[in-house]
Amino acid sequence: MFSSLSKNPLIDYKFRELESNKYVEEITNYTNEFDIVVLDGRERVQCCKNSLLALKKGGVIIWDNSDRHEYDEGYKYLLANNFKRIDFQGLGPINSRAWCTSVFYKERENCLDI
Repeated sequence: MFSSLSKNPLIDYKFRELESNKYVEEITNYTNEFDIVVLDGRERVQCCKNSLLALKKGGVIIWDNSDRHEYDEGYKYLLANNFKRIDFQGLGPINSRAWCTSVFYKERENCLDI
């Protein structure tokens, strides 16, 4: 399982101030570099749109709080770009209500073997 992921993955965290919205553009500096992109910020729809070129073939997008309707445009964008969606629902770690996190994948052979 997960045979396409490196045994020693590189995790590169870059902090950008939310107020400037520069974090939305950061991923446009990369092409075909990421196996996984996690969306968990204020401008998730634009981050989603900006991230597609940064994904490797077989890469996936993990979208936190994907039960929120304000992000419908982003979900539709991914589906229109031939991504499939798997939802994971349950209790969140910081409160007692359920929410959803979704994995969007395009390729039959992807980095998570789903």
